[in-house]
Amino acid sequence: MTSSGAERTEMDYLTSKRFELPSSRESMANGVWFNMWTIRLWPLRELEEGATLYFYETPNRRVVWKTRVTKIDTFQYHEKAAALGRLRREFGPFNPHQPYVEQAPAQGFCLDYAVAPLRRLSMPLPPGVRMSQQGWLRVTASSRNGSQTTKDENLGEDGKRSAPTLPTSTLLREAKETRLDFEGSLLPSGI
Repeated sequence: MTSSGAERTEMDYLTSKRFELPSSRESMANGVWFNMWTIRLWPLRELEEGATLYFYETPNRRVVWKTRVTKIDTFQYHEKAAALGRLRREFGPFNPHQPYVEQAPAQGFCLDYAVAPLRRLSMPLPPGVRMSQQGWLRVTASSRNGSQTTKDENLGEDGKRSAPTLPTSTLLREAKETRLDFEGSLLPSGI
């Protein structure tokens, strides 16, 4: 249930990383995972402990991990050094000189999280699906009867229209051949 009393739709997420991800479960579980943005983007308020999070590896153009989010910390920061210190305290040591950190905004918002690896994967994104510039997409399980999401279902809790839902049939096939849809900032707002 949401704070407004509406029932929450089961939501999974896909995040992209511009580097090769660890191949071992232990390294994936011990990784320090985070995003730093200049504005408060939707993953800061939507990602929850227990959510399923898929990782897309940009260099190889493959979805390579299915994980479960085990810990989340979100915060606004006014100095990058202070944000990096908080990341180290909350999640442990990491390389502060990696290109993502070097290019991160000097002030903004941080989403950091820990994951438990569930399954190693190797699947491409379906044709026509692109990662959003922010590096996150929503993944919703289609109803098992094949119906599509309606426009009203695309309204967020705040009444604002979310990005379109894209049906997929080739990505993230589980043993039961679950059909999945993607949502994200794929089109400019207003389209």
